[in-house]
Amino acid sequence: MNENTMSNECHSDIGEKLATLAKSKGYSQGRLAEEIDISRVSINRFFKGKSSIRTRDLIQLLKVLDIDLEDLIAQKVASMGVPSEDENGFYQDVIAVIERLDPKAKSNLIEQVVWWGKCVLNDQAREASYRLQTSLHQQLFAG
Repeated sequence: MNENTMSNECHSDIGEKLATLAKSKGYSQGRLAEEIDISRVSINRFFKGKSSIRTRDLIQLLKVLDIDLEDLIAQKVASMGVPSEDENGFYQDVIAVIERLDPKAKSNLIEQVVWWGKCVLNDQAREASYRLQTSLHQQLFAG
């Protein structure tokens, strides 16, 4: 398989779903082929799961169908709890302030984080508290 094509496992399902979406939006295979500059046969084979499609052609197809790949990825990342760049900046500011605390104040802060984590009934928040405690400990007492 070429590194610029999709794997066989995923192109069949994606092709069928994109074919359904294209049809619902009134696109013929011929019109899509013209818009993304590939053959109608290539579109047909991709939609039927018989062949893969180049990555750049897939990205162009998604654009034509009004699917914002970057937005979908951002939504997935957000649902995973990965901090955004703005949040990272906020956390870095918090760390910068905490780094200037004396060692006893840092230890007290970590103890408070652990205490709050134990008080939270939500497993996700408790896990986040533990990760925060670990991260703070590593960042504040490193070096």
